[in-house]
Amino acid sequence: MAISKNYKQISITRLILNPENDRFEPVENEKLALEMMLQKMGSKIYFLAADIVNRGLSPKPFYVIPHYNKYVVKDGNRRTTAIKFLSRPKLIDGKKYPTLRLKFEKLHNRYIQNPIKSILCYVYSDALSADNWVELEHTGEQKGVGTVEWESEEIHRFNKKHGKNPPIQIQAMDFIRNSVFISDEIKKMSEQIKLTNFERFINDTNIRRLLGISWINSQLISGIEESEIAKGFSRIVYEMDKPNFTVKSIYTAKDRADFIQKISDGLPDLSKTTTPWSLNNWSTENDDDTDIEDFSNETEGGQKSAPIHPINKPSNSSQEDKSTKSTIPVTRKSVIPSNLAIRIANPKANKIYNELKKIDVKSFVNCAAVTLRVFLELSVDSFLEAKGLLKEGEISASLAPRSLYQKVNDVSQYLHKNKLADESITMAVKLLTKEKNSVWGVDTMHAYVHSNKLSPIPGDIQTTWDNIQDFMLTLWAQIEAE
Repeated sequence: MAISKNYKQISITRLILNPENDRFEPVENEKLALEMMLQKMGSKIYFLAADIVNRGLSPKPFYVIPHYNKYVVKDGNRRTTAIKFLSRPKLIDGKKYPTLRLKFEKLHNRYIQNPIKSILCYVYSDALSADNWVELEHTGEQKGVGTVEWESEEIHRFNKKHGKNPPIQIQAMDFIRNSVFISDEIKKMSEQIKLTNFERFINDTNIRRLLGISWINSQLISGIEESEIAKGFSRIVYEMDKPNFTVKSIYTAKDRADFIQKISDGLPDLSKTTTPWSLNNWSTENDDDTDIEDFSNETEGGQKSAPIHPINKPSNSSQEDKSTKSTIPVTRKSVIPSNLAIRIANPKANKIYNELKKIDVKSFVNCAAVTLRVFLELSVDSFLEAKGLLKEGEISASLAPRSLYQKVNDVSQYLHKNKLADESITMAVKLLTKEKNSVWGVDTMHAYVHSNKLSPIPGDIQTTWDNIQDFMLTLWAQIEAE
């Protein structure tokens, strides 16, 4: 399909802010139009200008109409205003808007390093032709012909794709609509209930406890089998979809307690514990990436022993669910158990952590070994910087002259001194440092990267993680607590 000849690159100096912009009453000229934009949305124009400097101009074309040897902007007036002020902050009256003028002058210094010289525009022959399309942009959905705005669920799901944890009600609703343990009928019902009612219900700490879930570090976490969690949510959705359900039945804490008591037969069996998992990582199918059932904490006779360590929880902090513990599946394909939940603030470390939960260690053993070593050092570096443990002359932990062996030792001493390390963590650090030449030691991990002769063994890589899992949980919990 040929590109329309109506598209043109037009210099910003040839674009005129529309004096008849529908955002305000008509004025006589562009100067007054700029003044009206400042009066109506001064701070919004500034934030738009800052975004243009930081991210660049939106590729969406401006709609314009010819006006002598220039063009009047029919759609794109906010962007035009922002760019004109970025180019010439003096257009802002410093006496009337001193703060805004100063902010734009600061932005101007950055803007002129990469100024916008021309803008992609679509040129309409007249105002009526342009307004026909402007109407679709700014007058609502019009039964789907116009712009259909995203609602909260769509916005939060978009944010989730880009690493931002959605709010509690969206995480729970995503689980409901995707878990294989929830029927299609219930999934359809979940689309009919009011999200605000569901949010009110799920935000109640006592309700979450009865449903077997916890809200920790902006994640919904459970240590109960997924089928049981699905059972509880299914009953909630079923009740909320009934024609006679009203918000009055869950309005107060007492109302919610009465409501949940009436449906107690549909609540999860909280005795069916499992390895803690995040509801953000719901099951969609039983594929090869799913961990085999965890029997790692089963004792002789089939009875399960107590789990061994909290999920990403500082030992000196209080969390909602103090019984949440982490266990390690005996059989898995990945380096890190795929259902282990650790809140990692550092973006790079978080990406590597998630890759280690997906890497098939048997198929990609060298990749797994090198990546685990990188993750260990990034974790230790992040801890040193978060706790202010850089030594004199060190700009950052990554550029410090200390070896990984020394860094791990320094972290170990800090944990011991502040009584943050239990026996399992102490043993893990000893394996890394005191026995550094063992298959689980720092020197061996270093050799995986630099030696052209030493090849890792899949089981050793997984065992190394098993040994340091509690150590890693403690590091990131302490970083998160800062």
